[in-house]
Amino acid sequence: MLTAEDITIETIVYWRRALNSYFLHSETKEEMKTIKTATTLLDPKIQSWYGEAETEFNALPFETFIKEVCTTVLSAGWKTKQYHKMLCLHQES
Repeated sequence: MLTAEDITIETIVYWRRALNSYFLHSETKEEMKTIKTATTLLDPKIQSWYGEAETEFNALPFETFIKEVCTTVLSAGWKTKQYHKMLCLHQES
């Protein structure tokens, strides 16, 4: 589920992995993936965004829908922030 919070790329990655795991185990058909994914959007802003074009979003392939979600919810400059975060990680030898 995506709930009301600061949604980061890490959140999206874990959410997408959970969705794919669910789809695999439930044998969800491709055409139902976007619709089932939409039920996990609990953030009020995202619900509003989705509700404005629900029919159009439901017709999108799952991967396209995920890209639309990322474009909408991730803050501007998230790629740069993620890159700098990775540069700051200490590597163990």
